[in-house]
Amino acid sequence: MFWEMGGLGKVLKTFSTFCVLVLLTPPIYAASVLVQSLTSTHVVHSHSSQVVSGITGNVVGNATRQDGQGGAVVSGTSVHTHEVSVSRTSVGTSGNVEIHTSGTTGNVENTVSASFRYELIDLSGIIRGASKPGRKFYRAVGRKISHMAFLEKYGYLIPNGVKHTWRAERNALTTFQRFAGINQTGEMDDTTQMIMDSSRCGVEDMLGSSRMGSMNKLQTNGTSKFIQVIENVVNEAAGDVGESTTTDHQVGVKRWSSFRHRSPRYSIQGSEWKKVNITYHFKNFSPDLTEAQIRDAVSRAFQLWADVTTLTFRETSDPKAADIVIRFATGVHGDGAFAAFDGPGGTLAHAFFPENGDLHFDDDETFSVGSEQDTDLFIVAAHEIGHSLGLEHSSDMGALMYPWYLGYQHDYALSQDDIDGIQQIYGKPALTRKEMEMGAAPTNPPNPNLPDACNSTWDAATYYSVDDVVYAFKGRYLWAIGDNRILPGYPKKTRLVFKGAPSLVHAVLSIGNRLYMFRGRKMWRFVDRQLDEGFPRRVPAGLPSGPNAGFRWGGNGKLYLFKGFRFYEFDEQTLSVGPPQTIRRQWPDVPVKIDAAFQWKNGRTYFFKGDDFWRYNDAKMKLSGGYPVSKAKYWLGCDNRSI
Repeated sequence: MFWEMGGLGKVLKTFSTFCVLVLLTPPIYAASVLVQSLTSTHVVHSHSSQVVSGITGNVVGNATRQDGQGGAVVSGTSVHTHEVSVSRTSVGTSGNVEIHTSGTTGNVENTVSASFRYELIDLSGIIRGASKPGRKFYRAVGRKISHMAFLEKYGYLIPNGVKHTWRAERNALTTFQRFAGINQTGEMDDTTQMIMDSSRCGVEDMLGSSRMGSMNKLQTNGTSKFIQVIENVVNEAAGDVGESTTTDHQVGVKRWSSFRHRSPRYSIQGSEWKKVNITYHFKNFSPDLTEAQIRDAVSRAFQLWADVTTLTFRETSDPKAADIVIRFATGVHGDGAFAAFDGPGGTLAHAFFPENGDLHFDDDETFSVGSEQDTDLFIVAAHEIGHSLGLEHSSDMGALMYPWYLGYQHDYALSQDDIDGIQQIYGKPALTRKEMEMGAAPTNPPNPNLPDACNSTWDAATYYSVDDVVYAFKGRYLWAIGDNRILPGYPKKTRLVFKGAPSLVHAVLSIGNRLYMFRGRKMWRFVDRQLDEGFPRRVPAGLPSGPNAGFRWGGNGKLYLFKGFRFYEFDEQTLSVGPPQTIRRQWPDVPVKIDAAFQWKNGRTYFFKGDDFWRYNDAKMKLSGGYPVSKAKYWLGCDNRSI
């Protein structure tokens, strides 16, 4: 045999064994670790390759040298430098991991001291790619949750009493990693474990919240119909069960798979308050703060949402008159074992959706206000109030509704993602079209060759947030339309507003500062009204020539193009479209062969055909009552003439 060939055979055998070990060994990356306390800062530089797991590294050497092999003591009372040997095993990730520890006082000399309450983990270079800054995550020192327990607790897997299949676990991990914004490996690695261990909200991430429903408390003896439906949904999507044909099941699969392929964006649970004046009541208070401090923090948290909606909030001393009851509790506290609080770190709070909305804080946390020390009550309350108003978790890590604790933020303001989500449900303050007074009617243009706004159908239209106007196109011209009238100086030739635009537009859609025009088999993209490089170009393969309309749908944040009786999902990243689908399956009440469609700044989607327009409630997936009504009257300020 070959392996019996003396010295050469032994050498080759040894080399082969080494190669196998290299191939089977997971990749390792070094982590730069910064350990902070309230009174001192310890800068720790890493250079070795010892594999560790969990949250602490091995500190080697003392702060006695400045040559890169040992740490250098920096003069002063607050900064000390030590040498540490830390690296972490990770599958398919790259970048630096910084861990900041804070919460109590003390010095770290030879190890990461357990006296520190929290670690602040900075995943810069891993989260959302190496070119984007990472969000920091807070984790209680020593905390480590089973990844399977986490996936079941937060809706990625449904507890079914049996061991999940390998495929189910991998799919659940991939979905979680996508939601968190890290590399989607489908495998457990240190980055995934770190985020799972970090402080966060107790409401589930997937499929709304099967256990934090609007009208029911947590189920303690069995499951509701909705829970059973999504159990089949998640398991089927993960490969645990076979295909189901129930209508509810199909709806659930649609929502679950919709997340897997959507861009980061807010998500709406589906229920909402049927009133605008909402009251809340404190059942008890935390001993960490005075009652005045708690009342002030919670009041400011409610005001964040009041400032961008039509809602108002008021505290009441009568618990029976309160819409939302606020409570500090520990452990199992009446919502069932699944919603039990878990001590310091982990779950900080949870809330129920409308029209229950109750809000519970884990009183094992140490709450603070206006300080980076401990857990900021204002930020936690503001997040939970978002759930109380009907918002699910967002996968946009810049959003307040991202599941993980944001930390203390001075002069915090809601992100645009949070604002878009809440206005999708309740609208923008003082922005309702039918109730607005008609604007001044546009003057008939003196040039008979110009289109008459009050008696023209639209070729295309879109709301362009850069200019805060609706651009409506007709032939070679366009109008800029404000809240209820045409702006002075219009119509103008399209090419004067969008240089390089076609002389005729069949469809148009906009996303942020980007605006797409479609004509025939060509498409144009404008960024801040400037023609983008590489355009015009051919429309995506599979899209028919000359689509009728395009818009961003508030229900899932996706882009759609309409043509005749069908619609196509438009992927802006790849500039491709999905297979054709029937409009009536998704929007059964919307007319076919529409002229234009867009989502306006109040979070509603409008469809236009002739002089009629329809307003669609994206959150409820149905038309608003009282439509269609006249476009000329309510959008252009004309009298109510038919065209």
